[in-house]
Amino acid sequence: MAECAQTMHTAATATTGALDDLARVSASSRRLTWSGKAADMFHARMRQFDTTIAGHLDCCATTGAMLKAGLP
Repeated sequence: MAECAQTMHTAATATTGALDDLARVSASSRRLTWSGKAADMFHARMRQFDTTIAGHLDCCATTGAMLKAGLP
């Protein structure tokens, strides 16, 4: 059981790092100064992407807290 928990902790940590990287890329894309229909669509999709990233980060944090507390 401890080995499984450690594997899950490692996966959650790695996933969090990857999601943090994606969030930084998304944030940098918001600094693009362009306009038009394509820009509007792009920015709307990036906002959706940010929401998805936040949900996954929350899931990783919850999983990590459960593992730390010793919950199966």
